[in-house]
Amino acid sequence: ASLGSLALLLWLTSRLSGLLVRYAMGTIAVAELVWFAWGYNPQVSRETFYPQREFVTYLAERIGDGRICGLGGAFYPNVSMMYGLRDIRGYDAVDPTPYVELLRAITPGLPTQALTWQFMSGPSPVLDMLGVRYIIAHKQASGIWEEPIQLNGLWIYHNTRALPRVFVPRRVTHVPRSDLRLRMLARPDFDPRALAILTEPIDFSVSEAQGSADLTEEDPCRLIIRVRNTTESVVVLADAWASGWKVSVDGKPARALQANHALRAVHVLAGEHVVEWRYEPLSVRLGLVTAGASLITWAVWCCVLLWKRKRPGATAT
Repeated sequence: ASLGSLALLLWLTSRLSGLLVRYAMGTIAVAELVWFAWGYNPQVSRETFYPQREFVTYLAERIGDGRICGLGGAFYPNVSMMYGLRDIRGYDAVDPTPYVELLRAITPGLPTQALTWQFMSGPSPVLDMLGVRYIIAHKQASGIWEEPIQLNGLWIYHNTRALPRVFVPRRVTHVPRSDLRLRMLARPDFDPRALAILTEPIDFSVSEAQGSADLTEEDPCRLIIRVRNTTESVVVLADAWASGWKVSVDGKPARALQANHALRAVHVLAGEHVVEWRYEPLSVRLGLVTAGASLITWAVWCCVLLWKRKRPGATAT
């Protein structure tokens, strides 16, 4: 503030170029913001809104690559996200339709807009399939999951049947009708370890697939999976299906499969493979093309204006 005031005073009382002083003041303002705000939130400490409570520490130490789920409004998903905990419920209005349909299949009668806050479910193969390792509830319920513990007024259940985020089911079937798929998935005897339900048919010749898969690298738009199979198999990734996801196997483009109504999968042959998922939606490509065309148009327009101004006898407009 002192340097800015001094620059303003010099501008008003001296013969310094106004343009020079304005550039100097702008540089000082930006430098001040960067110096004081770099890596720091000056408004309030994070602990004010998101204190590290005992049950959060308990979950963070044990969750690994698994997910959590709060029942009946316990531990809202947009709050768990701030602690770095993965929740199977969405937290805004753009959840993919197949994923919403999958969750509604195990919570019949619950309105779509209430899924985020009032989601309710007992033990379900769908929760196992989505890798839900811990369930949080306001009240203790007998006879479900493992014996719970109580922390900070919440009951935490451990689901020992939860699958890893990437898994290889033993068999594959094709069910084109969504209502039939959802009915199969919602059945209490459905086993995601034994069966993957695909929306489109594939050439799958083995009666029982054998193999394993591990997620080794991840960022928001890219995942790397290492597969070790003794037979051909379908590798299921328990993340939401969306058409913008592209997949490759050993660097070669592969066919992205929609598995279990709302998840992603890919067909791989026997042996060791590297599977890569990348998020490359058409909308982003169209946006880049439009932005590039606009930039070219702007550059051509500027060149035309400069050429007109430099012609002999040209007048400024």
